[in-house]
Amino acid sequence: MLILDNETIERVLNMEDCLESLEDAYRQVAEGTAIMGARTDVLAPGEQPSTAYSLKTMSSLIPSRSVGCLRLNSDVLAWEGPPEGRRRVKLPVGPGGTWVGLVMLFSMETGEPLVIFPDGVVQRMRVGATSGLAVNYLANEDAGDVAIIGSGWQAGGQAMAVCSVRPVRRVRVYSPNPTRREAFCQEWQLKLGVQFQPVATAQAAVEGAEIVLCATNSMRPVLQAEWVAPGAHVGAIRLTELSQDFYSRAGSTFVHVSAEPSLTVHTANCTFHESSIERGKGQEAFVGGLPTLFDLIGGKAMGRKSCQEITCFLNNIGLGIQFAAVGYEVWKKAHELQIGCKLPTPWFTQTLHS
Repeated sequence: MLILDNETIERVLNMEDCLESLEDAYRQVAEGTAIMGARTDVLAPGEQPSTAYSLKTMSSLIPSRSVGCLRLNSDVLAWEGPPEGRRRVKLPVGPGGTWVGLVMLFSMETGEPLVIFPDGVVQRMRVGATSGLAVNYLANEDAGDVAIIGSGWQAGGQAMAVCSVRPVRRVRVYSPNPTRREAFCQEWQLKLGVQFQPVATAQAAVEGAEIVLCATNSMRPVLQAEWVAPGAHVGAIRLTELSQDFYSRAGSTFVHVSAEPSLTVHTANCTFHESSIERGKGQEAFVGGLPTLFDLIGGKAMGRKSCQEITCFLNNIGLGIQFAAVGYEVWKKAHELQIGCKLPTPWFTQTLHS
């Protein structure tokens, strides 16, 4: 069995492989041949005031690749800000100021574990690739003027993905911190060989853009509907990034998943709940009526209807199938290259059974 770290994963995993692997897995979900399991969040009061401990799991199976996947997060959470805009944050309280997130792949033939690795790099790549698939299916073919709102970890994934699926000419970037957005533009212009331009306002980034990608942690909408040009494609990784007035202007709109595959369990004494603003509850009925990216890729729903239509994709929740698909690519490449730390498989199997 292999143990991999984020540095190794970054070496072997590229965006093109993520896009191809996810597209194939999503098509299998649409056909009913790949299985998405439930997501479960179990919380209990934390040791420090206003904190909680959370154990989150999500799972899936891809029989065509003979793999099962479990993603697990062991987190200490805190809620910050006023009640009307409270945000949930994960505290880096592990050894050396760290977080804990693991992905485990298993063989469907033997049941044995194949690989265990942290979810950090895969987390960004799978979010970016999912948005990239939506761009590939919904944006105009010649769209090359891009706006990104956000300059953090997830914004980098969006940049990689959009540059993999469209002939990008320029990317304008806005985030509230001038130093951070300028550093982001310098980094990704060097990595991707595309012009990245920091701008002073979200409006300056969005106006005239043919593809608009939001990658923020904002609890409030980050763009106005009137900024968006006819024919643009807009993507968001949080429900709260887009406002209701934008949806009234958008045409073909897709969501990652229309019904959250989640069971959240709170202990009797755990009263820390995410605000309706953070979870986007005001938009749940709207989201529930939308076709999904699985429908689009599987040919069950029509995409863009004209070159002037504004299209939209809401990457509203992560799914275990993403970690199964991308995790399989990571394991396959590491296995082929004979890299990673090998541990005896018998350490993880047993002769006893219940």
